[in-house]
Amino acid sequence: MKNIIVAGAGFVGVCCAIALRKKGFDVTLIDRREPGEEASFGNAGIIANSGIHPLANAAIKRQLPVLATNRDSRFRLHWPHLPKLIPWLSQFVGNCNDTVDRHCTEAMSQLLRNAVADHLELLQESNAMGYLNDTGWLRLYRDESQFQQTARERQGFERYGVSFQVVNAGEITELEPHLTRRYVRGMWLDGTPTVTNPSAVCKAYAALFADLGGIFKRTTLSQITQTPSGWELGTEDGNIQATDIVVAMGASSPLLLKTAALKNSIAIERGYHYLYRPLPDKPLTRSVIDTQAGFVLTPMEMGIRVTSVVELVANHTHPTPHQINALSDQIRGTLPMGEQLLDEPWMGHRPSTPDSLPIIGPTPGKKGLWQAFGHGHLGLTLGPTTGKWIADTIAGKPLSAQQQVDLLSRF
Repeated sequence: MKNIIVAGAGFVGVCCAIALRKKGFDVTLIDRREPGEEASFGNAGIIANSGIHPLANAAIKRQLPVLATNRDSRFRLHWPHLPKLIPWLSQFVGNCNDTVDRHCTEAMSQLLRNAVADHLELLQESNAMGYLNDTGWLRLYRDESQFQQTARERQGFERYGVSFQVVNAGEITELEPHLTRRYVRGMWLDGTPTVTNPSAVCKAYAALFADLGGIFKRTTLSQITQTPSGWELGTEDGNIQATDIVVAMGASSPLLLKTAALKNSIAIERGYHYLYRPLPDKPLTRSVIDTQAGFVLTPMEMGIRVTSVVELVANHTHPTPHQINALSDQIRGTLPMGEQLLDEPWMGHRPSTPDSLPIIGPTPGKKGLWQAFGHGHLGLTLGPTTGKWIADTIAGKPLSAQQQVDLLSRF
């Protein structure tokens, strides 16, 4: 019987652990913190089955000179890290063409096809359905020309069965009557649910794993070493032996893999959030994104969470929340809200590949070492699906070679 360690207790790691335990394997889940307390804590809570389009595309390539100036609130480049980011950026730019765009959109549509159903299964099994908000989410546009630039997105949604409705200014007001900013158009992704407390959902999934007989250990991981019988994981509490290790540590995964002489092409997308007290008479009922300014407002159990989009860095470093702080007036001008509930913004790290496809599966030349990270903004979304894929592969039902080429990142 295999004895498997899953390193990382965010959504991807917890879901891998659950799926492996359901296969009957002995599974130990390890993280330096409790489940759901890093990147899985602070996201917008969207189960984004609509995330089929890669970040790398011909349109964004044309925008790169402007984006690199940090004048666009939707993107910030951490300039001190530019030398280390150049290899990743070169690969990213090389993917900004129609051929790669079509390939990655097709791949992501297949990856995301069962994302909502896979979450619903775990939400039911973990008694966490109370966190589900099934009102969809709104992508909002301040002017008509900005909306018209979404034609490619809408064509992709139609082709791959992503449910959405185009709404006008009046219909936006009907859906969210308390928005004070005027938006001329919107896309209501009515088949895209959210969860109102991502961390609590991740912890509920971890409790399900424990109920299935899985073991969770909280300790700091230092290195992985191949042994004649499998693998050894070094921790602050001593070494742990396993036949297999699944590395699902999000943006920290390359640091652990580096100890086994492995390198992945990963950049880190940092995201920040603030939390505001909602006004009882002016509620927000679903997630909305201001596509021009690049912030998302999501009604959460603990308040209205406002998240920023992308700050690109090469590795973990001190927070630089200029992006979200600069949006304060625009955020306040979008929805009436009470006081700010955080003195400083929360910050999390997301691992991003140059082609926007995740890294899921076996490590070439390293039998028993598995990788499950690189999901970018879709770690919450693809956690359950990734877990099933990893468990099937370890149980002897892997993706075909062609599926691996078609669906997963080359980086």
